[in-house]
Order: sequence, then structure tokens, then C-alpha cells
Amino acid sequence: MNKKTLSILCFVSMAAACFNPLGKEALAGNFSRSCGDISLDGTTLRANCKDRSANFRSTSLDLNRRIENRDGNLRIGGGFASTCQNIQLTGTSLQADCKTFNGDFRSTSLDLNSVITNNDGNLTFDR
Repeated sequence: MNKKTLSILCFVSMAAACFNPLGKEALAGNFSRSCGDISLDGTTLRANCKDRSANFRSTSLDLNRRIENRDGNLRIGGGFASTCQNIQLTGTSLQADCKTFNGDFRSTSLDLNSVITNNDGNLTFDR
């Protein structure tokens, strides 16, 4: 590898780091690595999240729009709140008692870090 090629590779690597100061936090999932003051208000997730300039932004996301209850289990879909009760947040885990197909309730949880990303200071669903 010649010096010119090495110089170009170094520049590209440094430029990429400058455009993405959040590092891995800006990749899919793991929103909590770059967000703080995480709370749940009904079915709305609220947090203060770093943007690309490393400033914190207040952001929110309605979980009911993209999380569903499927036979007593929380999954990606939509509309879980109509068939779940005792909805709460523990760390980044959404917990609830959700109705199964036979009408019983089952305790279930979903790690929101596996489905939510901090996208430049805004909470977004990965899928």
C-alpha cells in the first residue's frame, strides 16, 4: 500500500467518525446508550437523546403504534394497549399483562433496546 492510498484511507476513517459522533449508538437498537431520563407516560416512551452534534433533545415515541399483543406476547405490530393492562417500564423493558387467545392474561415483556434506535436525537422503531 502506498502513502497516498494510506493517507486517503486515514482521511475517510476520520471523516466517517466526524459524521457519526454517536458511534454504535446511532446504529440499530440500543437507544438507551445515547439517551437519558427514559420514562413511560401511558404508552408514550419519553427520553432525552443525543443528536449528531452531541446536544440532547427531548423526544417521544408512541409505542402503541408499533407494538402489538400476539397471544399474550408483546411483539412488533401495533395496538397492544387495547388488550394489555398494568403497562410499565423497567429500565428499557416494556412490561404488561396481556390477554391471550383464550382470554387469560399473561405477564410479558419486550426489551425496547432491541427495537428502538436513537436517530439523531429522535426515537424511532428499527423495523
